[in-house]
Amino acid sequence: MSYQFTRVDSKSRPFPPRKSHLRACRDAGDYVDSTAPAVAQGWLMWLEGVDDPDFEERESDYDYVELVYRYGCDEGEAVRLARRWLWDQIEIIET
Repeated sequence: MSYQFTRVDSKSRPFPPRKSHLRACRDAGDYVDSTAPAVAQGWLMWLEGVDDPDFEERESDYDYVELVYRYGCDEGEAVRLARRWLWDQIEIIET
């Protein structure tokens, strides 16, 4: 049996199967750490470009991007929320 992490949305690229659940979690953690800054930057750029954002238009991430907007998060706080959002999008599956 092997394990791999996958994004909940089916558009993500496949990730390599690992022999342990722990290793798959580490892969997921590495992915989250490397991806969160770009996600946060995307949120901040989107919010900068709209006067009255329609958060539901953002589908799965709107709760988080709304928090960034409502609380006027700085980049570090936006990255922290992006990490939480990314973990919400991940599942570890047996392969």
